[in-house]
Amino acid sequence: MAISRPSNDFLVVPAELRRLREYPIHMPNPRFRTSLLVFALLAGCGTGTYSITMPISGGDTVPLELNHGGIAPAENDDFKINAARLAFDPRSKTANFDFGFTVKRGTAPLRVVVDDVSDDAPATLYQTDKVTLDNGNWKVKMPSFTPDQKNTKWLFEIESSIRVYRFTFVTPDGRSEIMYQGFNYPAFLKELIRQQLNPNPSATPAAAP
Repeated sequence: MAISRPSNDFLVVPAELRRLREYPIHMPNPRFRTSLLVFALLAGCGTGTYSITMPISGGDTVPLELNHGGIAPAENDDFKINAARLAFDPRSKTANFDFGFTVKRGTAPLRVVVDDVSDDAPATLYQTDKVTLDNGNWKVKMPSFTPDQKNTKWLFEIESSIRVYRFTFVTPDGRSEIMYQGFNYPAFLKELIRQQLNPNPSATPAAAP
C-alpha cells in the first residue's frame, strides 16, 4: 500500500503562516493540541517550502507540505489531487464538498473512497465503484446541505481548522494507494460563514474543549 505525502491549495506563504500563528489551529484530538503545528524548512531558508505535521484519526500523524501557493496538492506517480474542500454558497447558505484528481498514468481506478480523517474517528464523505475520466481528470460535486453543529461541528468552533482528507484508490491491478490532502479553513472565513448562516447569533461560538 503506497502512501503519498499530502497537501492542498489554500494557505498563502508566508503571510498565511503568520495568520496561522494569530488564529490557533483546532486540533481535534486533545493530546496533539500542545504541539500545535510543527513547522520545518524542507530544503533551506531560501526555498519558501515548509512542512507541517497534522494529527489524523487513530492517533497517527501525516506531513502536509506548504509552498508559495499554499498547501501543495498531493501527488505521486499515479495520481494528483486537484480538489478536496468544503465550499460555501452565501446566496443559498448551503455547502457542498468538491473532490477531484488527475490520473497521471494508467487507467481509471476501480474504486475511490474519500474520508475525512481530521477527527478521532474517520468519516466517509464519498465512495464510488464507477470512475469515469474526462481527459484523465475526475471530479465530483457533492449534494448541497445546510451546515450545522451536527454535520460540520468544526465549522462552529472559533479556531482555524485544517481538515485532512484521505483518498483511497483501488487500481485495476489490485493495488490500494492512499493519499492525504489538507485544506485550511481560517478562523475569519469560518466566522463569515457563521454570520451568513445566522446573522443575529444569540451566543458566540466557544473554543473547542
